Amino acid sequence: CAAEANEGSVEVSIKPVVLDNQEVQRPKAEPSKIIERGDEKEAPSHGTYTVVLHPNKEFSALGIEVDETLDETLGPMITDLAMGSFIDAFNEQNPKQALALYDRVIAVGDLVSDGPAIAAKLREPLTGETIILTLRRPKQIYAHLFKPGALGMRLNYKCRSVGASVSELAPDGLVAKWNQEHPDEKVEIGDRILELNSMKHLGPELIEKLQNRSKMILTVLKF
Repeated sequence: CAAEANEGSVEVSIKPVVLDNQEVQRPKAEPSKIIERGDEKEAPSHGTYTVVLHPNKEFSALGIEVDETLDETLGPMITDLAMGSFIDAFNEQNPKQALALYDRVIAVGDLVSDGPAIAAKLREPLTGETIILTLRRPKQIYAHLFKPGALGMRLNYKCRSVGASVSELAPDGLVAKWNQEHPDEKVEIGDRILELNSMKHLGPELIEKLQNRSKMILTVLKF
């Protein structure tokens, strides 16, 4: 999408993070000891876990596709697990440790806190070496919002991002009202809005539809 497009909104203070044609200073990978590796025996319903992969010569790639366009220091989010791939075979053989869509890959070995670098590592051809992945599975909530009224949140997105992330919340507005009435299912800063009315959208399309819908069910990922 064009660099000058998709900026601002009447109801919601919305702007892109870094547009696709801009340079960004990426943080250096942090030492692996700063992250909690989680369980290596079973993936949780939500939270952190680790898998140890032992690729064989039958497969040339992991088969994991990710979105690294948002929240780069938190790790890329899984958007597809290719059928017939190594990771598909791993999931079938290890159902308790199976990777899932929308898990965030927060580390590959000692590579941490650099989303684009982690994404590039996941796309490398397999060499037969052991791969250790640390992942964070989100909790999903569903926020029901009804206009009139402003949403009262700022969203970060990119042209190719899956949904948008919440970067700021106003003390009033529809989201604040939802949070007050549903303290166990709050929409918070850092959450990812994945779907609107059960439909996934890229960032700019999601923003447009949020402005034009009067009844909204937001599928929100809480990492």
